[in-house]
Amino acid sequence: MAFPADVLLTLKMMVVGHSYITRMDHFLSQVNNLDLAFFRQWSHFSVEFCGLPGATIFSGRKCLHSLLPQILQKKPDVVFLQIGENDISNGHRGVGVAAKIVDVVQLLLNDGVSRVVVGQLLPFPRLIDLGKRNEIIAANCELKRRLASIVGARLWQHRFGAWSSIRYRELFTADRVHLSVRGQTKFASSIHGALMKAITAAAFQQCSAEVAEPTPEMEMVELNVPMDMPNI
Repeated sequence: MAFPADVLLTLKMMVVGHSYITRMDHFLSQVNNLDLAFFRQWSHFSVEFCGLPGATIFSGRKCLHSLLPQILQKKPDVVFLQIGENDISNGHRGVGVAAKIVDVVQLLLNDGVSRVVVGQLLPFPRLIDLGKRNEIIAANCELKRRLASIVGARLWQHRFGAWSSIRYRELFTADRVHLSVRGQTKFASSIHGALMKAITAAAFQQCSAEVAEPTPEMEMVELNVPMDMPNI
Protein backbone atom coordinates (compact mmCIF):
# COMPACT_ATOMS: atom_id res chain seq x y z
CA MET A 1 0.00 0.00 0.00
CA ALA A 2 1.39 3.44 -0.92
CA PHE A 3 0.93 6.34 1.48
CA PRO A 4 0.45 10.02 0.58
CA ALA A 5 3.72 11.99 0.63
CA ASP A 6 2.30 14.50 3.10
CA VAL A 7 1.71 11.69 5.59
CA LEU A 8 5.17 10.18 5.16
CA LEU A 9 6.91 13.52 5.53
CA THR A 10 5.36 14.06 8.98
CA LEU A 11 6.59 10.78 10.46
CA LYS A 12 9.33 10.92 13.07
CA MET A 13 11.32 8.11 14.65
CA MET A 14 13.55 7.99 17.72
CA VAL A 15 15.99 5.28 18.77
CA VAL A 16 16.45 5.40 22.54
CA GLY A 17 18.56 3.50 25.05
CA HIS A 18 21.92 2.93 26.70
CA SER A 19 25.47 3.06 25.30
CA TYR A 20 24.62 0.73 22.41
CA ILE A 21 22.48 3.54 21.01
CA THR A 22 25.05 6.27 21.70
CA ARG A 23 27.71 4.20 19.95
CA MET A 24 25.42 3.32 17.06
CA ASP A 25 24.69 7.00 16.45
CA HIS A 26 28.43 7.67 16.12
CA PHE A 27 28.97 4.50 14.07
CA LEU A 28 26.27 5.34 11.54
CA SER A 29 27.73 8.78 10.96
CA GLN A 30 30.86 7.08 9.62
CA VAL A 31 29.47 4.33 7.38
CA ASN A 32 28.42 4.41 3.74
CA ASN A 33 26.46 1.16 3.46
CA LEU A 34 23.16 1.91 1.70
CA ASP A 35 20.95 0.12 4.25
CA LEU A 36 22.63 1.74 7.21
CA ALA A 37 22.51 5.15 5.54
CA PHE A 38 18.75 4.82 5.92
CA PHE A 39 19.13 6.30 9.38
CA ARG A 40 20.75 9.46 8.05
CA GLN A 41 19.47 9.91 4.53
CA TRP A 42 16.10 8.27 4.01
CA SER A 43 14.31 11.28 2.60
CA HIS A 44 10.78 10.60 3.81
CA PHE A 45 11.49 10.17 7.51
CA SER A 46 13.21 11.81 10.44
CA VAL A 47 15.32 9.57 12.72
CA GLU A 48 16.93 10.84 15.92
CA PHE A 49 19.07 9.03 18.46
CA CYS A 50 18.79 9.55 22.18
CA GLY A 51 21.33 7.52 24.13
CA LEU A 52 22.66 7.63 27.67
CA PRO A 53 25.72 5.46 28.41
CA GLY A 54 25.00 3.25 31.40
CA ALA A 55 21.27 3.98 31.22
CA THR A 56 18.97 1.89 33.41
CA ILE A 57 15.23 1.41 33.62
CA PHE A 58 15.30 1.42 37.44
CA SER A 59 15.78 4.65 39.36
CA GLY A 60 19.28 6.07 39.66
CA ARG A 61 21.45 8.85 38.33
CA LYS A 62 21.33 7.36 34.81
CA CYS A 63 17.69 6.32 34.78
CA LEU A 64 16.02 6.39 31.36
CA HIS A 65 13.23 8.49 32.84
CA SER A 66 15.58 11.49 32.69
CA LEU A 67 15.37 11.29 28.88
CA LEU A 68 11.58 11.16 28.67
CA PRO A 69 11.01 14.96 28.53
CA GLN A 70 13.50 15.20 25.67
CA ILE A 71 11.84 12.29 23.85
CA LEU A 72 8.28 13.55 24.26
CA GLN A 73 9.23 17.09 23.24
CA LYS A 74 10.18 15.72 19.81
CA LYS A 75 6.69 14.17 19.40
CA PRO A 76 7.92 11.00 17.65
CA ASP A 77 5.54 8.66 15.85
CA VAL A 78 7.74 5.63 16.52
CA VAL A 79 10.17 4.94 19.37
CA PHE A 80 12.60 2.04 19.34
CA LEU A 81 13.75 1.27 22.88
CA GLN A 82 16.85 -0.75 23.83
CA ILE A 83 17.18 -0.90 27.61
CA GLY A 84 17.39 -3.29 30.54
CA GLU A 85 20.74 -5.05 30.20
CA ASN A 86 22.45 -2.72 32.69
CA ASP A 87 19.68 -3.37 35.22
CA ILE A 88 20.23 -7.12 34.92
CA SER A 89 23.95 -6.51 35.42
CA ASN A 90 23.13 -4.48 38.55
CA GLY A 91 21.30 -7.41 40.11
CA HIS A 92 17.64 -6.78 39.22
CA ARG A 93 15.50 -9.76 38.28
CA GLY A 94 14.42 -10.17 34.68
CA VAL A 95 10.67 -10.11 35.37
CA GLY A 96 11.02 -6.88 37.34
CA VAL A 97 13.08 -5.27 34.58
CA ALA A 98 10.43 -6.21 32.03
CA ALA A 99 7.69 -4.67 34.19
CA LYS A 100 9.59 -1.36 34.40
CA ILE A 101 10.15 -1.33 30.64
CA VAL A 102 6.44 -1.90 30.03
CA ASP A 103 5.65 1.05 32.31
CA VAL A 104 7.76 3.30 30.05
CA VAL A 105 6.14 1.85 26.92
CA GLN A 106 2.69 2.67 28.26
CA LEU A 107 3.78 6.17 29.25
CA LEU A 108 5.07 6.83 25.72
CA LEU A 109 1.90 5.51 24.11
CA ASN A 110 -0.28 7.52 26.47
CA ASP A 111 1.65 10.66 25.50
CA GLY A 112 0.98 10.31 21.79
CA VAL A 113 3.61 7.93 20.39
CA SER A 114 1.94 5.70 17.78
CA ARG A 115 4.30 2.72 17.97
CA VAL A 116 6.84 1.62 20.57
CA VAL A 117 9.18 -1.22 19.64
CA VAL A 118 11.24 -2.77 22.43
CA GLY A 119 14.47 -4.45 21.39
CA GLN A 120 15.07 -7.90 22.83
CA LEU A 121 17.61 -7.68 25.67
CA LEU A 122 20.98 -8.91 24.47
CA PRO A 123 23.13 -11.43 26.38
CA PHE A 124 26.48 -9.71 26.04
CA PRO A 125 29.33 -11.94 27.26
CA ARG A 126 29.94 -10.01 30.48
CA LEU A 127 26.38 -10.79 31.57
CA ILE A 128 26.93 -14.46 30.83
CA ASP A 129 30.15 -14.31 32.90
CA LEU A 130 28.05 -13.00 35.80
CA GLY A 131 25.59 -15.89 35.50
CA LYS A 132 22.77 -13.65 34.24
CA ARG A 133 21.76 -15.63 31.15
CA ASN A 134 18.51 -16.92 32.60
CA GLU A 135 17.55 -13.45 33.85
CA ILE A 136 17.97 -12.06 30.33
CA ILE A 137 15.78 -14.87 28.98
CA ALA A 138 13.19 -14.27 31.71
CA ALA A 139 13.06 -10.55 30.88
CA ASN A 140 12.55 -11.22 27.18
CA CYS A 141 9.84 -13.81 27.77
CA GLU A 142 8.00 -11.50 30.16
CA LEU A 143 8.28 -8.61 27.69
CA LYS A 144 6.84 -10.76 24.93
CA ARG A 145 3.92 -11.78 27.15
CA ARG A 146 3.10 -8.27 28.41
CA LEU A 147 3.60 -6.34 25.18
CA ALA A 148 1.42 -8.74 23.18
CA SER A 149 -1.66 -7.28 24.88
CA ILE A 150 -0.73 -3.59 24.40
CA VAL A 151 -1.94 -1.95 21.19
CA GLY A 152 0.93 -0.18 19.47
CA ALA A 153 3.71 -2.06 21.29
CA ARG A 154 5.83 -5.00 20.16
CA LEU A 155 8.98 -6.84 21.15
CA TRP A 156 11.58 -7.00 18.39
CA GLN A 157 13.83 -10.03 18.22
CA HIS A 158 17.39 -9.28 17.15
CA ARG A 159 18.52 -12.05 14.81
CA PHE A 160 22.26 -11.70 14.41
CA GLY A 161 23.73 -14.52 16.47
CA ALA A 162 24.15 -12.78 19.83
CA TRP A 163 22.99 -15.95 21.61
CA SER A 164 25.73 -18.03 20.02
CA SER A 165 28.80 -18.37 22.25
CA ILE A 166 30.95 -19.24 19.23
CA ARG A 167 30.28 -15.80 17.75
CA TYR A 168 31.12 -13.70 20.82
CA ARG A 169 34.58 -12.74 19.53
CA GLU A 170 33.04 -11.72 16.21
CA LEU A 171 30.21 -9.59 17.61
CA PHE A 172 31.62 -8.07 20.82
CA THR A 173 34.71 -6.08 21.75
CA ALA A 174 37.39 -7.21 24.19
CA ASP A 175 35.50 -5.63 27.12
CA ARG A 176 32.80 -8.32 26.57
CA VAL A 177 30.09 -5.66 26.81
CA HIS A 178 30.03 -3.47 23.71
CA LEU A 179 29.51 -4.45 20.09
CA SER A 180 32.36 -4.75 17.60
CA VAL A 181 32.18 -3.09 14.19
CA ARG A 182 30.58 -6.24 12.82
CA GLY A 183 28.22 -6.41 15.79
CA GLN A 184 27.22 -2.76 15.38
CA THR A 185 26.55 -3.33 11.68
CA LYS A 186 24.23 -6.24 12.47
CA PHE A 187 22.57 -4.41 15.37
CA ALA A 188 21.90 -1.34 13.22
CA SER A 189 20.49 -3.49 10.42
CA SER A 190 18.18 -5.21 12.91
CA ILE A 191 16.85 -1.87 14.16
CA HIS A 192 16.46 -0.76 10.55
CA GLY A 193 14.13 -3.72 9.99
CA ALA A 194 12.11 -2.89 13.08
CA LEU A 195 11.71 0.75 12.11
CA MET A 196 10.68 -0.13 8.55
CA LYS A 197 7.80 -2.23 9.85
CA ALA A 198 6.81 0.14 12.61
CA ILE A 199 6.80 3.26 10.46
CA THR A 200 4.60 1.49 7.91
CA ALA A 201 2.14 0.69 10.69
CA ALA A 202 2.25 4.30 11.91
CA ALA A 203 1.60 5.59 8.38
CA PHE A 204 -1.33 3.24 8.06
CA GLN A 205 -2.72 4.53 11.34
CA GLN A 206 -2.57 8.11 10.08
CA CYS A 207 -4.38 7.09 6.89
CA SER A 208 -6.90 4.87 8.66
CA ALA A 209 -9.68 7.46 8.46
CA GLU A 210 -9.79 6.79 4.72
CA VAL A 211 -9.73 3.00 5.07
CA ALA A 212 -12.68 1.09 6.44
CA GLU A 213 -10.82 -2.04 7.57
CA PRO A 214 -7.12 -2.98 7.72
CA THR A 215 -6.07 -5.30 4.96
CA PRO A 216 -4.46 -8.68 5.80
CA GLU A 217 -1.16 -7.33 4.42
CA MET A 218 -1.21 -4.44 6.86
CA GLU A 219 -1.85 -6.77 9.78
CA MET A 220 1.41 -8.51 8.88
CA VAL A 221 3.47 -5.40 9.55
CA GLU A 222 2.68 -5.64 13.25
CA LEU A 223 5.87 -6.89 14.83
CA ASN A 224 4.74 -10.32 15.99
CA VAL A 225 7.85 -12.43 15.59
CA PRO A 226 8.55 -15.79 17.25
CA MET A 227 11.15 -15.85 19.98
CA ASP A 228 14.28 -17.74 18.96
CA MET A 229 15.73 -18.16 22.43
CA PRO A 230 16.48 -21.15 24.67
CA ASN A 231 13.72 -22.17 27.06
CA ILE A 232 14.33 -21.45 30.72
